[in-house]
Amino acid sequence: MSNLIKTRLKLQITAGGRISIEHKGQDAKLEIREVTKSDSGLYRCVATNKHGEIESTGLIEGLEYEHRITAINARGLSKPSLPSKPAVLFLPTAESKPSLRKEMDETTAKLGQPAVMKCQIVGRPVPEIKWYHAGKEIVESRKYEMSSDGRNHSLSIMTDQQEDEGEYICKAVNEAGEVETTGILVLEAAPSFHPDYPLKETYYAGLGTTLRIHAVYIGRPQPKIMWLHGAKTLENTEDISIETTEHYTHLIVKNAQRRVNGGKYRIRLHNHFGRADTAFNVEIYGM
Repeated sequence: MSNLIKTRLKLQITAGGRISIEHKGQDAKLEIREVTKSDSGLYRCVATNKHGEIESTGLIEGLEYEHRITAINARGLSKPSLPSKPAVLFLPTAESKPSLRKEMDETTAKLGQPAVMKCQIVGRPVPEIKWYHAGKEIVESRKYEMSSDGRNHSLSIMTDQQEDEGEYICKAVNEAGEVETTGILVLEAAPSFHPDYPLKETYYAGLGTTLRIHAVYIGRPQPKIMWLHGAKTLENTEDISIETTEHYTHLIVKNAQRRVNGGKYRIRLHNHFGRADTAFNVEIYGM
């Protein structure tokens, strides 16, 4: 723009050897290759023209900054430019192993919706980030999307099964060392009976034997579970045992009798997202 005064970069550091200085338009870049301990310390960037100078100093390594630019000419001071994209500052120092700035938190999402796991890790050089779930490294795909800006790291998961929940690990590695953080993903969903473990239409047990019925379900929060025999709600007794975990419910009937234990059974699941219901028959055979 005609009313902008072009600035030139004035640095006490001179280009040559391991150091290169580049200035294109409004961008200034200092590059130091093969850094040593003697390169550590505070750096200042000073821009000057006939109206004065401005400098950037006192920035803290590892923090995120935005920058605005103003210009002066004979008519006065311009409005500040739009903020630059956020950038994380790293001073040119010797290598440092990755370190945690913010660990992963427990994340809750609804099954079928994207879930995002986040953490903050810094290091020099910028560490390589890897994600793990269920003991396996995650590969970026349509289901998994990863992003990193050198400090903030995230994994987006398009959840489509209850098995997507559980422990996730973010591991950062560079030449100086490694660090990892762990977070738990909890998926909320209306209860349903697991499609990979369908219940039978009819279960058979010999007279006087033990009847066992196992039902696997999904759903979070853990649903309330009710077993019914006809119109009667089943409870634990001397001959009837009901075991329930966050993944399955199990009915055991000892000394099965035709008149007492045969007939129609139902299992009902319920949480605040919804409910599920299934029915089956039990036949007791023998004299």
